[in-house]
Amino acid sequence: MNRRLGLVCVLIVVVAGFGAWWVISSAVSGASGFHVVDGYWLGPESTCTDANAPDYCDAAIQTATQVLGAQRPGAVVVRAAIAPESCGATTYVICTNGGMNTATLFAVFDLADGTRHAVGLLCQGPITDGSLVVTVPNCRPDNITNQETGIQEAGSP
Repeated sequence: MNRRLGLVCVLIVVVAGFGAWWVISSAVSGASGFHVVDGYWLGPESTCTDANAPDYCDAAIQTATQVLGAQRPGAVVVRAAIAPESCGATTYVICTNGGMNTATLFAVFDLADGTRHAVGLLCQGPITDGSLVVTVPNCRPDNITNQETGIQEAGSP
């Protein structure tokens, strides 16, 4: 009888432990915003209207729109967002590339045909000298290399 009771207790602990791991794992994965677009691991997406959007957000979307036009002529954009790159599929790691006041990121487009497309960018925020703005935010296409081969988000080409 004691052996059976001990086995039941062990089974309950294992099931409870697995359930707790599953709940925590699901919550962390869902909250992290990790996802794959065009095979690239990205962090959470944000639009330029978000309160915490970087000052180079509009420049990123404008530059990426030109790149998209060259890569996919005739593509119709339904939504545009930006997302930081993630160098790890399981943990959120912001990759560093560039120098001070620069960031590598992706512009992510939801297209009218139901697909998504990511464009890698290197963006620089405004440079100021006191209250004088020396340069405005700008971005250029960048070949970001955190791509995972064979992994694509549903709807990606």
